[in-house]
Amino acid sequence: MAASTIALLSGSLKTSYSAKYWEAMQDAQTPILAELDECPDEPILGVGWNFPFHVSSPGNWKLNSEGGSMGDVHQRVEVQGTVNACEFLGWFQITEMLKNAGKNAGAFGNELDRHTTETMDDVTKGMQRMFTISHGTGRLAVVDFTGTSGVTNNFIAANNEGVVALLEGDYIEFYTTDTGGSIFGSTARKITAINRQTRSVTFDGAAIDFTTVNYGVYKAGSYGQLVNGLRGPERRRHVRLVDPRPVAVLVPALKCQKRDLLNSALSEESMRQMCDDIMRVGGAVDRIVTNVGGVNAFLTISDGDRRYQMERGKTAQRTLGYVPGDLLFSYHNGNLPIKINPNIPGSEMNFLTWKRWMKFTTRKLGWLEGDGGNILHLTPGTGTYATSHIAMVCAEVNIGNTAPRWGGRIQNFIDKSVRGDV
Repeated sequence: MAASTIALLSGSLKTSYSAKYWEAMQDAQTPILAELDECPDEPILGVGWNFPFHVSSPGNWKLNSEGGSMGDVHQRVEVQGTVNACEFLGWFQITEMLKNAGKNAGAFGNELDRHTTETMDDVTKGMQRMFTISHGTGRLAVVDFTGTSGVTNNFIAANNEGVVALLEGDYIEFYTTDTGGSIFGSTARKITAINRQTRSVTFDGAAIDFTTVNYGVYKAGSYGQLVNGLRGPERRRHVRLVDPRPVAVLVPALKCQKRDLLNSALSEESMRQMCDDIMRVGGAVDRIVTNVGGVNAFLTISDGDRRYQMERGKTAQRTLGYVPGDLLFSYHNGNLPIKINPNIPGSEMNFLTWKRWMKFTTRKLGWLEGDGGNILHLTPGTGTYATSHIAMVCAEVNIGNTAPRWGGRIQNFIDKSVRGDV
């Protein structure tokens, strides 16, 4: 006679889990969305939002001789910028059966709640990544063909973008050029693994030969969308928000400030000089934004002078590391907070006059609602409806900068954490 055991009667036992176990093990941080709440929100009417960049005033003045006449009349220098809203869309589909069965004691967690939370998290993280890394086309990474060889399901992501904007589970596509290119390989490849130390990315599907060009990596279905980010232009004016790449000859004053450290160590002097550069053209930096690699490079500057406070009768409390709120850089206009953004590329530190940034919104992030505010819509079938529901969350928004020359970037400093410098 055998006693009843878990092994013998496992089919009668239900395994249940707390809701806390359903959180995805992925980066869901969205600091730039919180930062943008501080910026003015300008509603877009019609096609987009037009505004002038007032580069310089007319300069109609001189030292005059007694009774002398005025000089030539000059005009202000201005360039019109345009920002169009970009649509961010998320979605899910759930059957009527799962919606009803997957709740209360009938499931490990309310499936409808879980679907809505996951979808909203995915969209906000997508906005975070685009507003940080996009330079106007939605590119997330670049294939380093010098480090990627043969016909393979793996590529090495080129610095400085590296893999900071990629997540496991992303569906990606490869394009031959950044604008006006053609897709390379089949569509919608799923990222199955990322090695963030070696910048190696593995994806499913048929193997691809990457050995001819540095292909761009994009979120599936998102190529060529004109979303602005810290690294990109507004519309087609070649205006760089915080990007020192070459700009159109007609508007050189719209470039941000740049200091390239040429793979040397970050220094306090270079940080002061960047603040000086921006101050000399009229700006006033109010925050510094970088990745954890930039933070570690900043801390390295002062590590040699570390001091420990010791009270009488006690030993020193040798605390290492840092508290984010204590990351400050002093300049003549006060202490500038150093903000951590996990999607800033390696070896880059952005200096921002944040009051000149704006959001342009036609639709705030929210669910597309039907009758009675319901977010679930019956799935269309062939001439009828299916017994399942679809739901979509949408935002129509973009960001811009009315004074890009009042921002700057220090780049190519030694970054052991993110860029992997030795």
